[in-house]
Amino acid sequence: MSNDIDAIFKQQPAAAQQTAQSRKAAAGQGTADAGQAAGGGDTVQLTDSARVLHELERAVADAPVVDATRVGELAQAVASGEYQVDAERVAEKILQLDREFGTPG
Repeated sequence: MSNDIDAIFKQQPAAAQQTAQSRKAAAGQGTADAGQAAGGGDTVQLTDSARVLHELERAVADAPVVDATRVGELAQAVASGEYQVDAERVAEKILQLDREFGTPG
């Protein structure tokens, strides 16, 4: 079940709407905000960091979890015996991770 909030505001007598506006004005929201709420048009302003966070969330949600093309290339290289492990590079990356996250000890 849903309620049409705009219809509720329209059905209120003018005196009730003025009382609600007076309460909002007294609460520090000002008459412009109270009049806007009575018209049913609430607004929200986001900070720049909130906008950036929202864009990042959207980008992450749209990004594939796995790069299927790269996985296919690697699987083919392993199957054909062409894939070569660079042990020195692997060791460097492990040490880098250890430096970044540290080892509990």
